Amino acid sequence: MKTKVGLLAALLMGFVCVVATNAWADDVTNVNLSSYYNGQWGVGISSNVSTSGQVGLAPTNGNTGTGITFSYFSVNGANADDYVGVNPLTTTTISLTPIALNSDAVVNSLLNTFYGTPGDPEAVITFENSNSSVAIYTLVGNQTIRDYNNNVYTDDLQGYNTDSSLGQVTAQNWWNNYAAVYAATGDYQRLDVQSFVLPASWSGTNLTSMTIDDPSSGDYDILSGLQVDDKSSTTATPEPSSLWLLGSGLAGLAGMARRKFGYRA
Repeated sequence: MKTKVGLLAALLMGFVCVVATNAWADDVTNVNLSSYYNGQWGVGISSNVSTSGQVGLAPTNGNTGTGITFSYFSVNGANADDYVGVNPLTTTTISLTPIALNSDAVVNSLLNTFYGTPGDPEAVITFENSNSSVAIYTLVGNQTIRDYNNNVYTDDLQGYNTDSSLGQVTAQNWWNNYAAVYAATGDYQRLDVQSFVLPASWSGTNLTSMTIDDPSSGDYDILSGLQVDDKSSTTATPEPSSLWLLGSGLAGLAGMARRKFGYRA
């Protein structure tokens, strides 16, 4: 009996260790872009899009299967949102209050183009840390960035760059109004999220800036949200289902002890 009790105890301890290892919570820092806003959806470059006001719904029905949310996705009224627009052949640098990084740090952005060309570099993103080291990523039309509008230009999203030398970055759809407008118009709008994996060697430094360079004369770059996610920087917390399993195992140990020693509550 001692052998069985000891074996069960060892298994439970191992289970707790596995749970602790795999239940890290993210430490997310959202960047307030308000001082860099220079446009609103439905105004300026997107004024010819009759359904652009739908983007105002993004904070409530975004996060389409991505698990990513943005705290600073500003809504100015019911049908308008702010964005940071980068004009063709120009560069915009966003200075950050230093954000501490660990070896698993990822930057998430909401970046789209207006127009764009499939297969062309549409945006070059440069991150800089407190050691003045830089990490450079290129977003390619139809691969890791596409048009906000589903209409003629860059309409696809492969989700990764075919050329891996352009940086470790993935992309996925974060919000769209397909269900609301496609049947009536044949078009729809979307916001896509990119995830940039920062160098593991940057652990212990701070992220200090992000620069967006638009190398193309045929599109605009549009930044709607930005955050830094240190994937495993906080103390592990077992999930409720894991705690239930742990409690069941402890109850089993208690039952064995009662049968072995005749203990009664």
